[in-house]
Amino acid sequence: MLYNGLHLVQARALVDPGLEGDFINTTFTVANNLTLEPCPFPLTCKGFDGTLSPHGPIIDQ
Repeated sequence: MLYNGLHLVQARALVDPGLEGDFINTTFTVANNLTLEPCPFPLTCKGFDGTLSPHGPIIDQ
């Protein structure tokens, strides 16, 4: 469950225990009125094979 300041949002999540951070889909945050803030600096996101994400750096937190 996530709280967006107005109500709880029920969601399913896939948790990767090897991941070095927590990530959430931007479309999901917009659809559920979850607040995002700019990151202090962009975060480079690489796949398991070392390739850069085709979606660019992470800019919101």
